[in-house]
Amino acid sequence: MPELTIATFLTLPFTMGTRVAISQGWLYSMDEVVIHPGITHHNGVDFACPWGTRVLVPADGVAVASYHTYYMGDFHGRLIGYGLGLFVQIWHPEAQLFTSYAHLSKASKEIPYISPVRQGDSWQPAAAIYVPLEVFLAQGVEVKRGDYLGEVGRTGLLLHDETPSNPPATKATDPTWDPAGDHLHWECYRRTLDGLRKDPEARCDPFGVYGLREAYNINKASGLLLAGPKGRPLWANE
Repeated sequence: MPELTIATFLTLPFTMGTRVAISQGWLYSMDEVVIHPGITHHNGVDFACPWGTRVLVPADGVAVASYHTYYMGDFHGRLIGYGLGLFVQIWHPEAQLFTSYAHLSKASKEIPYISPVRQGDSWQPAAAIYVPLEVFLAQGVEVKRGDYLGEVGRTGLLLHDETPSNPPATKATDPTWDPAGDHLHWECYRRTLDGLRKDPEARCDPFGVYGLREAYNINKASGLLLAGPKGRPLWANE
């Protein structure tokens, strides 16, 4: 796992005072494992908050937006969408890491949106992020800490097919299989040199919310408010 200088790298990707809860941590809760058996590692943090909650850039970098869905099969007779939905990926040169922000209801129009390609029953962001770093940088735009990134939603997690766009046609009332409902999925990682996948040896908890990933147990992150034992926020925007 990369060593991060937390104080100088990331800040919370929400406006100060936004009330959010951690609904899933590094490992999935048992409630979600029941829905997709065999997939136990979440490899990120979910922040549960209302549809339309503003998401901010937590550190300077270069950003691109795209769309990603694929379908796992039926759950009680209904199709499960299981993907990032509308998302933004940012390269942070200071830390030499990417972060991504998924399931958005809209992304900033200042961030280039690169359309995904249809592959079977999935939409893949092949030209957006499955590329070498120099290609990613050439098509992205510089963003600064505190810039508007987008808004929380539930894209990629619906009980029906989705048509990619920014903003998408998805509504707050569209049914989702995900027990967390509307939330921001946040990841931090490096990619392989060809950009085709996330480096399995360089994925990390964006803030080390409970320390290293090895410290998690299966339910540790369920429903915990983003505050310390005395109600003091764990992080603050600088």
